[in-house]
Amino acid sequence: MGNSLIPSREMRIRSATPDIKVEYFTEEEIRIMREWISDITRGNSSKGASRFRYEDREKYALLFEFLLRTGGRVSEILALTPANIDLAANLIEMDNLKQKNKKKNKKTIPLHPELRQEYERYLRYIRNTSRTARIFPMTRAAVDQFLKKMNRELEPKGFPITRKEGEKARYYIHAHKFRHTFGVNAALSGVPINVLQRWLGHSSLWVTSIYTEVYGTDTHSYIARMYRPKE
Repeated sequence: MGNSLIPSREMRIRSATPDIKVEYFTEEEIRIMREWISDITRGNSSKGASRFRYEDREKYALLFEFLLRTGGRVSEILALTPANIDLAANLIEMDNLKQKNKKKNKKTIPLHPELRQEYERYLRYIRNTSRTARIFPMTRAAVDQFLKKMNRELEPKGFPITRKEGEKARYYIHAHKFRHTFGVNAALSGVPINVLQRWLGHSSLWVTSIYTEVYGTDTHSYIARMYRPKE
């Protein structure tokens, strides 16, 4: 799934419940974040970002792609090992970690070609080639810290940080927004809702349906498909 179908920031996702708010990154925002990631892997970013060890910078660059290209929860991605990546079949097998009931089952997600390319490139740099070692041996707090650092450096480029007296700062870049971006992109790319449900690991199809209600999308193509002459 490419990024060209991601809607602009002006579009809105309508949810069936006011309790679910869908925030997502635009194509331009993804480009800017990728550019920042590219800078830190080359050591060209600010002093703060350049203090990451080279191997750590490569891990965070790969983590960015996993967040963007799988729709996985952070805990699911951090639990991945090379044994979960089937390069022959181009599939990723993840533990489906649900916060409410803590049930553990598996979900399978296609390995995006660009993610595969980044993963194979990363494999050339790591020293530990164990198939059972975690690909990302880091904590959730470390992921949040990295994304906040990115947000602080990109704030002048339109990634706001909302600061209110007596409250914690609200960062525009956060991990769950990558999951929503994946869902929006998949829905706009025509992925069937039941397939998207399996990819995201939702227990209810109703929850997945929030990604199908997109304002500002031209629906003529859908009606054209319905009445296309059979060959």
